Amino acid sequence: MSLNTYGYSFPPIAFYTFCETNSRLCNTSSGEKHIVLSDQRYKELRNVNTRVNRQIEQRADAKVYGQKDVWSLPDTVGDCEDFAIMKKDQLLKLGWPSSVLLLTVVKQPFSEEGHTLLTVRTSKGDIVLDNATDQIKLWHETKYRFFSVQAQGEMGKWLRVVP
Repeated sequence: MSLNTYGYSFPPIAFYTFCETNSRLCNTSSGEKHIVLSDQRYKELRNVNTRVNRQIEQRADAKVYGQKDVWSLPDTVGDCEDFAIMKKDQLLKLGWPSSVLLLTVVKQPFSEEGHTLLTVRTSKGDIVLDNATDQIKLWHETKYRFFSVQAQGEMGKWLRVVP
């Protein structure tokens, strides 16, 4: 099952700044709509998700940069979008197509607090890689309320997710 989307959404402001110097990590235009989720591909997802979750120490941007929201490819510390970006980077290096690796903004289950994760479009549905868990889940198996997702094939565009 894939995320249902409608209309364009405003990207997170820090996304623009990040993309000025990291366009490769913002690109979604490799053309494939989904990737066949073989056992090998699933293992790669699981390994990347777990490795990044353990390698990066969770730390708010305000403490690291003195600013509320900064998107970056982290070295040792970062917040949720930095984890998602690093996971996308590592999967791209493994040969995954950029069009199936979509940065995604969600809302926490019991608040309006935003959270960013990586959605992976697969033949078995949209899977999320989240810094809050090493478990890999289909998007609808999470407790998040999905807000917006990068548009496939449209550099810099984001789409609203049907509630």
